[in-house]
Amino acid sequence: MLRRFRLPILCGVIAFAAAGCNRQGSDAQAEESKTAESKRSTVEGVEFHATLLEIAAAYQKYGRFDETLRFGPPPCSAPPPGFPPYEEPKPEPSRLRVSKSRDADSHGKKLYYLYVKDGQAYAYTDIGKRQHEGQVILKEAWKPELTKDDRSAMVAFDPDDKQHYRAGEKFGLFVMMKLNPATPNTDEGWVYATISADGKTVTSAGRVESCMACHQGEGTKDRTFGVREIEPGDESK
Repeated sequence: MLRRFRLPILCGVIAFAAAGCNRQGSDAQAEESKTAESKRSTVEGVEFHATLLEIAAAYQKYGRFDETLRFGPPPCSAPPPGFPPYEEPKPEPSRLRVSKSRDADSHGKKLYYLYVKDGQAYAYTDIGKRQHEGQVILKEAWKPELTKDDRSAMVAFDPDDKQHYRAGEKFGLFVMMKLNPATPNTDEGWVYATISADGKTVTSAGRVESCMACHQGEGTKDRTFGVREIEPGDESK
């Protein structure tokens, strides 16, 4: 009689153990997924994506900061000098500039136009004024193409190889967005981001280490480099 019940009892124990293992496996997978999502949020800044895509769709309405096409400087430097406190900003002739950053994956050695949501506030960075919440600084980057045209305002001179370049294929957008300094996953309020050339995909956002390495360095004011004048004929600055 006892033998008749041994097999069913054994099967029941095995089934119960299997169910327990499945639950443990599911719990472990859920926890792993939760951890991965948390890590993804921290690394990729997904909480900022919607706002960044809105910026990508609207930044051209800001107008170019000074109509100058540049090569991005080593420390992700920004564009030409602000305007004296007693003067209103004045448009400058279009010029090209080059990014001197050695990091090809960043905006290094890319030509770019600068767009700033509040150009007035950015122009005064050199006199120590901090950027307000809501400020946006954006570099529209282009791959440089070698050209023999050394007279066009739309050509940049690279002092490293003594060659002239024009804008080729659009490379992407590099964005700095200022939020409340207490906002998590920001650099004292600054969100750094990279966006695809078509403006539809955020490829990184938040505390982007390659950006922070430059923008936390010496010579910055509130994480920005400010702007400086470029003398006529000196496209290398």
